[in-house]
Amino acid sequence: MMPQKTFALVLVSLLCAFFTNCSGAKLVNNGYRDIVIAVNPGVFDENLIESIKEMMHDASAYLHLATKQQLYFSEIKILLPYTWTVNSSLFQRSTTQSYAKADVIIAAPYLKRRDAPYTLQPRGCGEKGRYIHFTPNFMLNDTLASAYGSRGQAFVHEWAHLQWGVFDEYDDLTPFYINSDGTADATSTESKCREE
Repeated sequence: MMPQKTFALVLVSLLCAFFTNCSGAKLVNNGYRDIVIAVNPGVFDENLIESIKEMMHDASAYLHLATKQQLYFSEIKILLPYTWTVNSSLFQRSTTQSYAKADVIIAAPYLKRRDAPYTLQPRGCGEKGRYIHFTPNFMLNDTLASAYGSRGQAFVHEWAHLQWGVFDEYDDLTPFYINSDGTADATSTESKCREE
């Protein structure tokens, strides 16, 4: 059973384009807090707010299950562009959060990847990534779940890339792993870090 304090949501509106402080996601009492999900200023669809909330609720349950009830998502902050005119008492002004330093961005697709979720990982295996990228279409189009899994599952998958520097267990260019004895294995349980 998930802890009672499963998931708190804080909505924050983005007032400035960029701040210098990092979002600062951290682990407190087995719950990840201060995760910043930022909506690109070029995107406007209020349905994204509810979709993000649902994704993170599901992601928290998946992470809790996958880590044998050790971890969950405790608190996220959603940064909305200042151009949005959504009225709600749940909104606060941004303090140190920014789109440039967000853990997750929702933006137009990168041409090469289309609507596929991905994590920008410019560093080596085992090192934290830069950010997770979701498109508005991925967040709002339920038919994409057949290709990528549920949004919650996709988030946990990408969180492993972002937080722990885990590389994909699949690769279209090299669809196998080299085992410690030097043999190729398409379904190796021994995940190897490989430079991409």
